[in-house]
Amino acid sequence: MPLTIAMTPSLERGRKVSCDLYSGEEYVVVQVFPSAEPLRSFLDGFVVAGGGEVELVNDLLYRSRVPEAIIRGVQWRIHPETLPASEVNALEAATQAAEARRTQERQATAHRTVTHAD
Repeated sequence: MPLTIAMTPSLERGRKVSCDLYSGEEYVVVQVFPSAEPLRSFLDGFVVAGGGEVELVNDLLYRSRVPEAIIRGVQWRIHPETLPASEVNALEAATQAAEARRTQERQATAHRTVTHAD
């Protein structure tokens, strides 16, 4: 029978999280997409399933969308710190600008490649 996972600390906008897989790189929660399916734990907490998704950004201005079950797993840490809304808004705006710049750079590179191939 699955166990219900305690939701402490909460995943909310501004919450800092980190992943051991990526040298402890820190991310900030910018949006939570809830699910009707509850978060459950199996095998004494080694397997977590269900829950919604969480959108994260990092200091390198990259965005990721990760299932809540993964963030609540053993390789992630949910920190008690929460950034103020003004800092989250600034980080999100900088990430959007960086994404637009990277898209323009990819399109320019693709255009140059096609032009030189002719």
